[in-house]
Amino acid sequence: MRSLCLILFFTISFNLFSSPRVISLELSFVEALVGLGVSPVGISDDGDPKRILAPLRKKMAPYKSVGTRKQPNLELMAGLKPTLILADQKRHLHAKKQLSKIADTLFLPSLGEDYFSQIEAFEKIASVLGMEQNFKKRMKKHKEILDNFKSTFQKWKGQKILFGVSWEKGVHIHTIKGFVPSLFKHVGLEYVLMENSFKKTSEKIGMEQLLKINPDVLIIARSKPVVLLDQWMKSPLWKLLKISKNKQLYFVEQNLWTRARGLLASELILKDLL
Repeated sequence: MRSLCLILFFTISFNLFSSPRVISLELSFVEALVGLGVSPVGISDDGDPKRILAPLRKKMAPYKSVGTRKQPNLELMAGLKPTLILADQKRHLHAKKQLSKIADTLFLPSLGEDYFSQIEAFEKIASVLGMEQNFKKRMKKHKEILDNFKSTFQKWKGQKILFGVSWEKGVHIHTIKGFVPSLFKHVGLEYVLMENSFKKTSEKIGMEQLLKINPDVLIIARSKPVVLLDQWMKSPLWKLLKISKNKQLYFVEQNLWTRARGLLASELILKDLL
């Protein structure tokens, strides 16, 4: 089984080739690759190219879909003859043996991770591919974009924000350990949930719990056109919430806000707040 302990080995290997053949099993890794100037040959896009953010698709060469992020197709992956596979350390670790038979595999944080973990993953990918300068250039641009956003968030000053996803049969709120809340905190926005309020990145709540949290602002990504939150909004209890009294409920696009988890995604998410 191939070892991934030595980053130096990968760096030397990939410097011998101008165009590494990389398969990405997570969307955030696609962002990292494109940010470095590398177009992946295969992507776990859940059978839907629109899972990849439009600005990224415009910069990419044609690629092969290798199935879903939860269960990528190993046969399709092997047929692409990759030199490197980027896999999620939570979602894909169980398939380490099979993946390593196809190509050297780097396991990185993505699913259920915060904003800072995605930057760390981006840096590791750049190091493996010998593209540290590209990483530094992209990070410099990212920092400039975020600094510009910070000066435009006056309307959110003093507002305690909550973000979540509403499904047909449930509402899940994201804790400070998640990508969006940690991004908000990084740019100086106030997130309503404290560090130790919940143990997981995402927690299912009921109407009574939402009343207890009672945020000033609620941002919700819909999983379907009609979701459970629509029923909650018809309840007499809904009128007791600050978001109802102040009309501070906002709906956002799920793919961008929950699946992407990369630098570009963070920039577009903050742009949505303007």
